[in-house]
Amino acid sequence: MDFVSLAATTNGIHRSLFNRWLESQEDDFSNLAISTSSAASPSLEYRNEQRPLLSPAAEAELFMLATNFLLYVALVIIVVIVAQIYFPESLQRGIATTTATRSIYHTLDEGDDDEEEDLEVEEEEADTVGNGKQQQKKKKPQFSLEFMQGEEDPENMTSKFIALKRLAFCAVVLNVTFVLWGVLQERMLTRRYPRQTGEYFTYSYALVFTNRFWTMILAGLLMIYISPKKSQTTVIYEYSFSAISNMMSSWCQYEALKYVSFPASTLFKSFKLVPVMVMGKVLGNKAYPQYDYVVAFIIGIGIALFMTSTDDLNLGYDIYGEATSQAWTGIMMLCLYLFFDSFTGQWQSRMFQRHKDLSMIELLFATSTFSTVLSFITLVHTKELSPAFRFIFRHSEIQLHFFLFSICSTIGQLAIFYTIKNFGAVVFSLIMTFRVLLSISLSCFLYGHKVTAIGFFGLVLVTGAIIYRVKRKAEGTQLIKWKGVSHERAFELVREWHEHVDM
Repeated sequence: MDFVSLAATTNGIHRSLFNRWLESQEDDFSNLAISTSSAASPSLEYRNEQRPLLSPAAEAELFMLATNFLLYVALVIIVVIVAQIYFPESLQRGIATTTATRSIYHTLDEGDDDEEEDLEVEEEEADTVGNGKQQQKKKKPQFSLEFMQGEEDPENMTSKFIALKRLAFCAVVLNVTFVLWGVLQERMLTRRYPRQTGEYFTYSYALVFTNRFWTMILAGLLMIYISPKKSQTTVIYEYSFSAISNMMSSWCQYEALKYVSFPASTLFKSFKLVPVMVMGKVLGNKAYPQYDYVVAFIIGIGIALFMTSTDDLNLGYDIYGEATSQAWTGIMMLCLYLFFDSFTGQWQSRMFQRHKDLSMIELLFATSTFSTVLSFITLVHTKELSPAFRFIFRHSEIQLHFFLFSICSTIGQLAIFYTIKNFGAVVFSLIMTFRVLLSISLSCFLYGHKVTAIGFFGLVLVTGAIIYRVKRKAEGTQLIKWKGVSHERAFELVREWHEHVDM
């Protein structure tokens, strides 16, 4: 079989390889039983020594990830080469003439002074032209994700009671959207359509494409409505790095649900602190306080207790019922998810630090556009596009799930920006910690996962470590700052976003 034919069959390769592995294991054990009288123990030891490090399923997942990654790199290189030949000006960096568009909120709230001056000139010229009729260009209406709070506007003060009501609204929206998003994710990837007797939806890249497509639509509408200034110092291919890592991190977490349960997957993502710190050292040469290392160690212990001592979350969990030790493949996929996601956050923070004229909305639009195009190409390359659409058309229930899944993702991202901007990262961290507990509890209730006493103790360890870290980060400051991330420190918003979000 040539390489192209092998790559075209990657959608079902892990299941076929695994079935063949089971058959070979049955033959091996039958032969072992026949030869027991002669050399049972040495034969068994020899066979254990010859067992491969990775299971066929893990090898298949890594093969698909590697082929897709190489495909993305090749596409980016080809685009850059074509642009260099035919559109060389598109790869030239400009000089930032203003530092106004530092974040989406600055663009949304303050507008552009240059545009206002141009508007006044146009209005003055309009008074002297025409049949004596005054022609005025209407100013574009403002759209704000930020409101004046307590101490910020003493003349027209918004009471803290109203601000607290808005904080409660943010908490409700964040929890509802992310918890529902998690429930739908588990339903689509781990349950049959129709229920009990149907087939599984195995096309993870279809979910990636749907999420990124609707995010691109939202960001595009904001770009049209707000018309922020385009960054002059960035080059378009820089957005592709975070787009590729963001897309692959989502695919890895969706694939992990084929091997581990949703509660285990959700809690494992709390270990994101470790790769974030590693990436911060590598990409930004950042220093972290000592308590971060202690918290990371305790979180690791808690996750290990939770995953290895829970009835339905043991290492033999597999939604297809084909394996007895496949959870290690799920753990591998979750580790890859943490790696790619931490790179995404650190790279985007680095872009904000290096490009002072980059706006959040431009970053969101460019990243989601790259991800949408690349995920669509992946669906075509792996021949999953047609089967995925046929599956969706056959089952009306999953159509509603896809729609709600995408809506929750889109609304959730706006709620994140709104909450961090207005109330700070500490409050946002507490809300998202409560969301993790709620997601695990609801998943156990709806899908019958059982948590033992040791597993519950591991969950308490993880939660306590996260809350302790939040407390240490908030020392010397108010819990609710009444003023979130400033325009000049928008890169912190991106970092906090990726540290607590798993979309």
